[in-house]
Amino acid sequence: MVAAGVMPGDTVLRILGIGDSITWGYFSSDDQGYFTSLDNNLGVRVSGCPTNDYKFIGTQTSGRFRNEGYSGLRVDQIQERVTSSGIFKQRPNVILLMAGTKDINQGRDWLTTTSNMVKLINYLFQECPYATIIVQHIPMIGYNDFSRSMTTLQKEVIKQLPRQRISRHQSARNNHTTFEHASGDGLHPNDEGYNRIGEAFTERIWVADQNAWIKEPAAVSSDPEKEACASGLWWDPQGEVASGGGLGKHQYPGITCKDYPPDTSQCSCFDDSVVDDIGRQEDKSGPSCTDMSYPNATAVHFADLNGDGRAEYLWVGPKGEVKAYYNNGYSGNGSQAITDWRPAGVIATGIGGLRDEIRFADLNGDGRADYLWVKPDGAIEAYLNGGHIAGSATPANIQWLPQGTIAAGIGKNGAGVRLANIAGVGRADYVWVDDVGALTGYLNTGPKNGNGGDAGQVGWSPQGTIATGIGMKRWNLQFGDIGKNIPSKRLPSN
Repeated sequence: MVAAGVMPGDTVLRILGIGDSITWGYFSSDDQGYFTSLDNNLGVRVSGCPTNDYKFIGTQTSGRFRNEGYSGLRVDQIQERVTSSGIFKQRPNVILLMAGTKDINQGRDWLTTTSNMVKLINYLFQECPYATIIVQHIPMIGYNDFSRSMTTLQKEVIKQLPRQRISRHQSARNNHTTFEHASGDGLHPNDEGYNRIGEAFTERIWVADQNAWIKEPAAVSSDPEKEACASGLWWDPQGEVASGGGLGKHQYPGITCKDYPPDTSQCSCFDDSVVDDIGRQEDKSGPSCTDMSYPNATAVHFADLNGDGRAEYLWVGPKGEVKAYYNNGYSGNGSQAITDWRPAGVIATGIGGLRDEIRFADLNGDGRADYLWVKPDGAIEAYLNGGHIAGSATPANIQWLPQGTIAAGIGKNGAGVRLANIAGVGRADYVWVDDVGALTGYLNTGPKNGNGGDAGQVGWSPQGTIATGIGMKRWNLQFGDIGKNIPSKRLPSN
């Protein structure tokens, strides 16, 4: 065993962990699984980005570490996910593979699982011909049918691999015969068990490096260090950062209004979230009762109104009026940070759009969020944020410059329209999200007539389908900048 804090050699390691729930770190106290032990043994510092000697890569995150761990998936499903992840563009030279738990636990034929493991390993050699692949045995949780099946599986996998690949494929055995006292739930390791797995992987990496089996990683087309650091951020819990100010609730259910025959000046309105709602009578506020209906909507938005880089707290009323609390920054650090909110009152009175139709996004790249009304057909009417009116005593006095219709729509419903900085140039692009989360994009090419009072009149360049979806519904997706000057990412939420 190599001592903790000692690098195995001079070769730069680009380490990719592939597997199921154990690779992901399920049942470990810090959600980092064996990567905590591996990290400590390889000598990486525990905060910030990885050292130049090695780093962990992957499109998934467990605690602080990147990997390709997919909880609850069989071996064949893991291969499908890894294939679609694009991770091999980062050119790993060490692959740590541990899979098969789900297959055997489900009672799947171990011959089928063996075949799928061999297919996966051969696929990894095909995609990463210069990588050293270390396959670790699934932990034996006591002496039971599951453990016996896993032992048979591992032996058969080694038998079926081509002889010429054995030199770059290693089998990492745990130092203890079983995990009888190192199991968290009878199937997954606890912290002690994960520590043993990390030690076994460390030992195999050390052996591979000493035998010069590990080659220097190939060059990549982009900077994976920058990508890994930006997407592997550490989050400090802040607790409650805003009390709501008594403005009203955040989530508003849809309302359906119909004619009330006894009184033509009244409408019957029903709460869509309540089964068999008996409805209530409301005064008709427009030409028809159906005009008073609206879908599910959220009142709270966050957007930078004054260009200082901090997002303000915005509450949108039922008719599109907006009340704001300006973000004055925070005092303290880490979990002790306290955000200072300054009430600004009503900053926009509304232009006819309902709560669910209002968006805030920066059209011209000046750092200030503009007021946008996304209509049912996807067309957008905009008011450019001209900044604080000079000489006015309150920040609520924002100069809103009417821009008219800045986007005619794409023949899709307005409920799917999002405005997000996809290209990373500071301007909001037009994105339509379908019912399964796929994205159709239109690039914002900037103001057509310069940066004057009509700078909200921007050009749009069609990009076609820019993402095929990840299985999330439209309302589960948010867009956010998770790194300085990095394009917006889709952030699934539950």
